[in-house]
Amino acid sequence: MINTAIEQLPNITLITLPGILDRTKKSFICSKSSLFLDSYNIHKAFLACTGLTIRDGATNTFYEENINKKKVVEKSDKIFLLADSKKFGVSTLMTYCPLDKIQNLITNEMAC
Repeated sequence: MINTAIEQLPNITLITLPGILDRTKKSFICSKSSLFLDSYNIHKAFLACTGLTIRDGATNTFYEENINKKKVVEKSDKIFLLADSKKFGVSTLMTYCPLDKIQNLITNEMAC
């Protein structure tokens, strides 16, 4: 079921990946999702991360998510990274986006 708030925004087109919604990770898990992403031209991507460092960029812990996010980064014209300040200085298992590919950072407070 789609959130009622999204339904009331006529200028928003919601596209979801095929697969199963993993409620604990809040993402769709499917080994073929990256193939699905190949057919799209992505102008703006809003992506979350598990960690963000200068050396490793945006990182993630789950393999399926990492594959999908790497594909989105590859296909996108502009990357908006969503990261709360607790993610700064944290590097997790896999990098999906180097720091130099992120054009915009959306956070709750800037790091010192």
